[in-house]
Amino acid sequence: MAHARSRGVALSVITQKTKTADVITSSSILIRGASAATLYEAYSDLPRMTEWSPLLEEVVFDPSTRESSWGLRVPRALRFLSRAAGFGELAIRWRAVNVEESPPRLLRWKSLSGMENKGSALFEEIQPELCNMTLSIAYPIPPSVRQIAESDLVQRFVRSTMVRTMIRFADVMEREAGQGGV
Repeated sequence: MAHARSRGVALSVITQKTKTADVITSSSILIRGASAATLYEAYSDLPRMTEWSPLLEEVVFDPSTRESSWGLRVPRALRFLSRAAGFGELAIRWRAVNVEESPPRLLRWKSLSGMENKGSALFEEIQPELCNMTLSIAYPIPPSVRQIAESDLVQRFVRSTMVRTMIRFADVMEREAGQGGV
């Protein structure tokens, strides 16, 4: 379990392997100054994800089908190497669908194509204007890259990205609530 602190906000991250070869990463953060309904509304506005997720380049959401398309921001060095090696422009994209929308408490999704994953965002109001948000993401690791993907270096990167994303989300929500942070 990893812990991080940002402006007095405690955050924990847990990564575990399952019997189905999925890796599940879960993280929780306390967010002040906003109700569960406000947090759910912002988080379920999928195109806004690029505001707080450093790795996302684009999210497009179709409200009629509840499907979304996602594009990962590929670091410049990797894009250069991909082009130099003759592979063309490196792009990581996937499609997903919301499988459960239970405002103001729960949003669950699963991928339909591309990068396989599924997850949930749970918002629990502890008291007025204080909520716990738990984000869980599960993804399979193909046997051919399992040793690399499960390495400490890669898992630290996954956890730190999740932590930064949740801290940015909390910061944006607290700023929008007029609290200026914790």
